[in-house]
Amino acid sequence: MKELYTSMATKAELISGVAERADADKKTTEAVLAAFFEHTAETVKSGDKVSWPGFGTFSMTERGPRTGRNPQTGKSMKIGKSRSLKLQTSAPMKEWLLGKPPIERHHAFFGSILFMGGDKSEPDDYWESKQLVGGAEEP
Repeated sequence: MKELYTSMATKAELISGVAERADADKKTTEAVLAAFFEHTAETVKSGDKVSWPGFGTFSMTERGPRTGRNPQTGKSMKIGKSRSLKLQTSAPMKEWLLGKPPIERHHAFFGSILFMGGDKSEPDDYWESKQLVGGAEEP
């Protein structure tokens, strides 16, 4: 499988990037992100899902106990049940990640109208002019 990542964003880089995009200070941004992750983890642990339209749905997966092999000795061993956090990306996010050409579609994740999928035969300034703010097209 082809390696997709060359580096990983650190906590500080995530906070800085979100603070800049939200025009907020880093301390407030860190508190909001921490609250988001805490709330998401608690909600998923309780058995509910957390969905963000245009981004995806967080849920919990469970694996039952199974028999595995110790890679060093080759001996069979029992592996207990486990739980994991899962993110199922939305269809629009998958399209965006694949770099599909734009088509008008609302994305709460991006906070505006984005143009994803379909044919982009117009010049870039046309597509940029179609971004919506507060429910109305920009002039």
